[in-house]
Amino acid sequence: MLVWAPARLAPSLLRPGADMRLAPALAFALAPFAANAIVFTVNGTSQDVLVGASNCKTLQLLASWDLQTTIFGSGDTLRLLGLRNQSSCTSNPPSPAAEITRTETITQTGTGTDTISANQLALADGGTSGCDDPAIVAASSANPAINLLCLQYITGGTLSAASVNVKYALANPTPPAGVSVTAGDSHLRLSWSPGNSAETIATYDVHVVPEGTTSDGGVTETVTVTNADVDHTDDGSAMQNDAGYTVTVVAHDTYGNVSAPSTPVLGIPVYSADFYAHYRDEGGSALGGHGCATGSAPAWIAAVAIALVLVLRRRRRPPNGAALVALFALVGSAARAEGRPPRRFLVGFKI
Repeated sequence: MLVWAPARLAPSLLRPGADMRLAPALAFALAPFAANAIVFTVNGTSQDVLVGASNCKTLQLLASWDLQTTIFGSGDTLRLLGLRNQSSCTSNPPSPAAEITRTETITQTGTGTDTISANQLALADGGTSGCDDPAIVAASSANPAINLLCLQYITGGTLSAASVNVKYALANPTPPAGVSVTAGDSHLRLSWSPGNSAETIATYDVHVVPEGTTSDGGVTETVTVTNADVDHTDDGSAMQNDAGYTVTVVAHDTYGNVSAPSTPVLGIPVYSADFYAHYRDEGGSALGGHGCATGSAPAWIAAVAIALVLVLRRRRRPPNGAALVALFALVGSAARAEGRPPRRFLVGFKI
């Protein structure tokens, strides 16, 4: 930022009388150095203002500015312009010529406001019908019509300017495509693709209704991505397994326009059990059963005993049957400790 501070003036230049005639000329010469960048907003933002079909004829555009300078004299000019070309904003006079020109009053503080309707500014595209102009009506979020509000401040022959784009897209977005459904247990996993990847989509509404019915006006889910996992319908009812549901998706673009529904697809939730659910349904429990080992302490003792007997047998050969007696004794003890009848094992050894 350029910071300018005036040098101290000689006292003779500040004497009342004829010498004071120098003041206007001095202020005129110094004005360009005193100015900073213009602050200019439309509806409170310096970013693009988006106009859709729902508000094109009703939206009011409030232009606000701060010239960031103190006004010294009365020879300055301030203009609010409605334009199609950015180059018009930075030339004096505007070229190509502005479609809308308003001469604004310059206040001592350098601030001010003015209002123009979005319908009026639509004329800046060169058409004659505002929001009914076929070029505006056909514009979509993929290729919006862009006009701009421009503020020009001319002082001492120097032009300062600032502008905000006003974008028009009145055409509805393309319906989502390729909706796919994967069945789950009392829910459906959905995915889809944008109908036109060049369009700027803000959100998607997912609609799920029982097969053969229509939506009550509700929405199952609103998402900003191209997938969803849903377990209820538009009216909030939980989805049921083995029942058919019709799924559609609707796109909302950043201009507030809404697409037609996607091609309907049918989804049917199905019961799906994991390993534990299947094990439980077959009568199993956390304590074991149906052939599943429990890992209890007596069982481990029996296993260790078998290993010990085999190791000792290699070191010394006991009388025939001695190892088997010890083995059956341990297994029997393990069975009694679990409170169940002992199991008999047929174990063979090479003697």
